[in-house]
This record gives sequence, C-alpha cells and structure tokens, in this order.
Amino acid sequence: MTKKILIVGGDSLIGKNLSIYLRRKGVNFTITSKRKKTGKNIIFLDLNNLKNINSLKEKINSFDVIIYCISMTNIRDCELNPVISYNINVKQTMLFFSLINKKIKVLYLSTASVFDGFKKRCGEREIYKPLNQYGIQKCIVEKKIIGKQNYHIIRISKVISNEMEILLDWSDKLKRGEKIEAYTNRYTNPIKMDLLVNKILQIAVCERRKIIHLSNDKVISRYNFAKKWFLDNDIDLNKLKPVLAKQSFKQANLIKNTEVENRNFESKLNQFKK
Repeated sequence: MTKKILIVGGDSLIGKNLSIYLRRKGVNFTITSKRKKTGKNIIFLDLNNLKNINSLKEKINSFDVIIYCISMTNIRDCELNPVISYNINVKQTMLFFSLINKKIKVLYLSTASVFDGFKKRCGEREIYKPLNQYGIQKCIVEKKIIGKQNYHIIRISKVISNEMEILLDWSDKLKRGEKIEAYTNRYTNPIKMDLLVNKILQIAVCERRKIIHLSNDKVISRYNFAKKWFLDNDIDLNKLKPVLAKQSFKQANLIKNTEVENRNFESKLNQFKK
C-alpha cells in the first residue's frame, strides 16, 4: 500500500531538507507553505487564519503521516518575544493538531531544551526541566500529546547544516572583518542534516516509540565546532576567539549542554514509495 506524507512547515530549514531528501528517494509527499502558492504538492497554510486552517481539515486528513516542522526556535527571540513565540509554538501548533484524526501518525519535532542542560546525555524518559521560553513552550505541547497513541515526539540536539543561522551569522561577521567569539563551555552532540532527515523518514515508516532522541555520539563544544568549520573552509584561526559563556547564560537562559542520548533503529522505506 502506498502511503502519503505531509510536511507541515515546508519553508523551514528541516522542512526544505526533508523535501529534497524525499524527492530523491521517490517518496510520495506534500508540503504546506505560508507563501501564497499552491500546486499538486503544495498546500497554502496560514496558521494565523482560522478560516484557512478549518478549510484544510479534509485535505490534512487524507495523509498517512504528518511531520510537524513549524516552530520559532531562536532561544533569544523566544525570550524577547514570549507572547509571539507562545502563539507559534503552542497555540497554533495545538490548533493544527486539533484537526487531525486519530488514524494519522504525527511526528512532532521537539528539542533538548526541554531539559536544563546540567545533566549530560539526557534519556528519553528524563524529567522535564526547561530553563527558557522555547523549552517551556515545547514542554507544554509535549505534555498535551504524549498520551495520544498516534503522536511521536522527536527531540533533536542540534542540527548541522550549511544553512544554519549561526554559520550565516559568522559568515556575515567575517565579511565585515569582525572576529568570531565561540563558547568553550557550551556543549552538544549535533546531528548532520542529511542523517537527520534520513532518521525522520525511518521513524515515519517503522518506529513505534513515543519519544525518540536524534543526535550524534560525539560531544563537541561550540568553540571546537567553530574551529572545525574554520579549518574546513580555510579561514584564518586568528579570527576565532574562545570565550566563556557566563553572563550570556543568564541573559538568554541558555543551557550549558544540549546533549541527548542517541538510539538506532532499522529502516523500512518501501511503504512510502510512489
């Protein structure tokens, strides 16, 4: 039986990369977009427009799997704009979920920020201890859906991609002749984008666990990550400055470690072939 996937948030970084990967694999999928364009594989979705959302109920429920990628993820932006971020990360998310019937498998992309970062490699059953608005908002949604049979929570440590916001920011600063400051005491076990989208598809196909952590086995500091990026791109290391994150943690409620436990599973992709 051929199954269909809906990527909610096709304009997001993960949504775009999922689309590229699924297209390459010959998987039957559709995306939602906040841009006013429609087509065979594109659905216009405005989560601020209740009429638009309600009009899509029948179409949304024609899919077998929904991957929910919409989120305001920048921790500082969430802290500075708690009302806006709550509306996107909680209200709009739950409004969309209210339209989905129980037969559809839903993958909800979450974060390691649901933990406080003091414990390394938090497990999938670790107790919630968010320190910032982003983590709090993700916790609220997780708690609302965790008992529902058709929902699966995917917590991601950090994603490595050339389109990462921090890499784009570093590139702009270097063009302006500025030095890059990178924390030596913030750690994560990041996962590469191509591996992430592969794992998400595997979960869509065959995973039954309700909470899944996606990360890497190797833990790295923000500074060492920056150093590797500098070397890979032949950038002068004198333009990189190691710094300790002290006041920044307090100001933005940053967590020291975004490490999560990583577990493997097998793939069965044939269910989703066109």
